[in-house]
Amino acid sequence: MKTIIYHLTIIIALLAVGCVQEEVDQAEIIPTQEPLDGKKPVAILTSSKIDLPTQEEALDHKTGIRNKIFKKSLTTDLNQLATIEIVQLIEQGASQKEIALAYEEYGDNWVKKQEYSAAINAYKEAEEIRETDMKQLYLKLAKTYALNGEYYGSMEDCLKQAKALGFEDYKVLLYDEAFEGWRKKYDFVDGFGELFGKGQEMMFNVFIALGNQKNLIKDYTVGPMELFENTEYAHRERVGYYKNRPVIRTHFENFVEGLNEDRFSREGGDDYRYEMVLANNKNYVAVIYSKEEVWSEYILPKEYQLVTYDRKGNKVAALEIAKRGALKRGKGFVLHPDHTFEITNYKLKWKNSAKERCDQEGTYLKYEDLKMAEAEERTTYKISATGQIIPTEGVLLGMR
Repeated sequence: MKTIIYHLTIIIALLAVGCVQEEVDQAEIIPTQEPLDGKKPVAILTSSKIDLPTQEEALDHKTGIRNKIFKKSLTTDLNQLATIEIVQLIEQGASQKEIALAYEEYGDNWVKKQEYSAAINAYKEAEEIRETDMKQLYLKLAKTYALNGEYYGSMEDCLKQAKALGFEDYKVLLYDEAFEGWRKKYDFVDGFGELFGKGQEMMFNVFIALGNQKNLIKDYTVGPMELFENTEYAHRERVGYYKNRPVIRTHFENFVEGLNEDRFSREGGDDYRYEMVLANNKNYVAVIYSKEEVWSEYILPKEYQLVTYDRKGNKVAALEIAKRGALKRGKGFVLHPDHTFEITNYKLKWKNSAKERCDQEGTYLKYEDLKMAEAEERTTYKISATGQIIPTEGVLLGMR
């Protein structure tokens, strides 16, 4: 039995050396890439010649970890070069911490190459040794599981481990690209709440993070064309309406009035979507969202609300700024980069044949059916430094 173990060790070492023989002609120092946590990388010595262990060394208790690594090289995705370099660290008398850091750095490099399963294997080796920053290691593991499409179970366990060791940066879950796929899952809010709590301020941070945040550099307009051209599913798909305007989840009923009132109705309730989130002011956050009914006749009713909140999620002010829903009247707005805006009331006239086109269920009046939209009244508003919505001027109009 001893002879078999010894020869198995020799064979694996020789196979690994053969894979790197042509690339490595002489001993050299290869610096690893910078690790994710900013720690100084470990220099790894490679050589075209490896001193093979004697039979006694292979069976010695002190070299047990080396034999363990050889064994794992048969069943994991770690490449042979990585295995040989780890073995060399052990041959040189490296500490457990140096070996753990080497595994962690291999994991970092696999992540950069988008080889997530291999990275997970490397991180798990470092976890088993436990001679590294375990809080950061568990966070790396959680990110890698998420990037690999494993949004539950292992990922959540790693996040809980990191939290138990002092991880408190909740914004990583809200904005890091690694967790983008998880954020799209409905259960993300519940998973986040289990880690960081479901208090108002914390849930408000989630509420605005899941919206489409914008920094306005030009005017944003929702007028008659924008109100009526997107009533068809095919058009919405073509212009990315659903992708660019995420659904507001029912978790946020404290911030959006009426969100949960009819969600258990047979029709499934109204459709609430973010239009935009303005979160770059230090004193307030402004959210524009739309509420659309699921069924109607001729015109699919829809309204847009502008709501301002303080930074703790308390509502400051609210105003309806656009609406469709009547054959003769409509409302639209223009929002400027300085957070001033105008609301315009329109008188609508339709082409003679427009209603006939809406005989089929699910077919509604479109912008091309509109004969005229006459602006009757316009009011100018501003959002104050504290988030109040203040009217500044009202003008009666008679133009088209």
